[in-house]
Amino acid sequence: MHETLLASSKTLSGAKKPYENCSSNQKDEGIMKLSIIVPVYNLENYISTTLESLLSIRFSSDYEIVVINDGSSDGSESIIHGYQKKYGQITLYSIEHQGVSNARNIGISKASGEYISFVDGDDTVEPDFFEKAVQELDGGGYDFAQGNYKRIDGDNTRYENFVSEDVVITEKDIMHEKLFGLEKLIHNHVWGKVFRAEIIKDTIFDRTIKIGEDLKFVFDVIEKSKKIKLLSCVGYNYIQRNTSAMHVADINRYIDDLNVFSYCRNNISNKNILLYIERRELLTLLAMYSVIARNGGDNRECYERICKFDIKSIRDILSRRERIKVFLIKHARFIYDLIIRKRHKNSNG
Repeated sequence: MHETLLASSKTLSGAKKPYENCSSNQKDEGIMKLSIIVPVYNLENYISTTLESLLSIRFSSDYEIVVINDGSSDGSESIIHGYQKKYGQITLYSIEHQGVSNARNIGISKASGEYISFVDGDDTVEPDFFEKAVQELDGGGYDFAQGNYKRIDGDNTRYENFVSEDVVITEKDIMHEKLFGLEKLIHNHVWGKVFRAEIIKDTIFDRTIKIGEDLKFVFDVIEKSKKIKLLSCVGYNYIQRNTSAMHVADINRYIDDLNVFSYCRNNISNKNILLYIERRELLTLLAMYSVIARNGGDNRECYERICKFDIKSIRDILSRRERIKVFLIKHARFIYDLIIRKRHKNSNG
């Protein structure tokens, strides 16, 4: 189950260099404690809330907010510029639109902090998160620290408490297990974490992928990390929007995910971890198959991939529902497709 999916799949051979022809209207002012990188693209309705949140944190040392305006065509740049005039912590870089990975890469290259964190331009942070994380990093010499987060969808808030008490991890295999395993404690996102700058300065986001770039970056950082800490505090507020990239049912997002899993698998030797990654690959294929089926598309290639999967090797780490889904696709494919399309039609009225 190791072949590349679809002719249109991209090979993850390393990211391109960040787009460096950017303009800034503030000079670098030397090293400080923390750099917060905020990529922004057409977020005029949200960026004020994000900046207000970052300007309101309780942090005892100097920090900077490095905003990368990724070629926004709305009023985002004007709003950010207004904040920059009032607050010295904010640095604004304006670049041509080339995507969030490129924007973050530029942010890393421009950051002067001892520690670096990422905040999306439509999210917020808890006021004391950075103070707690940096104190832990200073005191324990960790390569990065991660907090829990809240997922906010309209009036609904869900606490994603990956850890109920602080956890220190010093073994690589355990880091991998907590990233890919059933008891997933390290989340895929780069936000909600604070990294030691020297660990990530030569790590870049892969511009060839649009979905899954966070997981690949976190994996690459883990490969260089010797000690990390997972904090029990809530640090980040992830605001969900129906128009965001993660909500768009695009087949390419699944292809990107599969290629990231393949990249990670090729850099791991532990057999148990490889089984966890194969499970993630299978679940991605199942989701991809269902999206194609409900839209009446041709899912034969995806079907063939699922059929070739060695279910026996990962049976014990699949849920009963997942095993049933695989069985139905393999042995009653057209009935399964019909059910998926009918459910989709009913859900849309």
